[in-house]
Amino acid sequence: MPESNVGAARQYAEAMFDLALDKGRVELWLDQLQAVARALAAPEIGVALASPAVPENEKFAALRRGLHDVDPLVLNLLFLLIKRRRVNQVGLIAAEYARLVEQKRGIVLAEVTTAVPLEDRERGLVSDRLSRAIGKQVQMRARVDPGILGGLVVRVGDKLINGSVAGRLESLRRQMA
Repeated sequence: MPESNVGAARQYAEAMFDLALDKGRVELWLDQLQAVARALAAPEIGVALASPAVPENEKFAALRRGLHDVDPLVLNLLFLLIKRRRVNQVGLIAAEYARLVEQKRGIVLAEVTTAVPLEDRERGLVSDRLSRAIGKQVQMRARVDPGILGGLVVRVGDKLINGSVAGRLESLRRQMA
């Protein structure tokens, strides 16, 4: 996905999050945004809402009927996204919003890549060490990439820690060049 889409999704999510904080609806909107994102991921719905062939008033009416129990401000976000031809970004917006909620809770997502799958005990150790190093509770997402040869690569937000064997070999190669 182009960086501009991610940036736009982040801006929408931040605006919704700030508004939700003011209204005391952070958790409710998290649930609703995630449910709407799942619903719009269905091809027949997402394509129809993104199609310029379907008039906006029909899209709005369909959303009002289908999402009658959704908070009006969440529904207004969908209307705005349709008007701006960005309705296909609802999933990104929901993911960014969820990240902001976790951040407020003091939880950060760490993506940990290893050459082989981690056992439960190892996952716990890595998670504990990351939590101590960062000073926040870590929710760990593990990935396996045999290409790193050994060690691990950790991404927390914009920070990347490359402790892989492949990364160390590349660093050594650069130093010797």
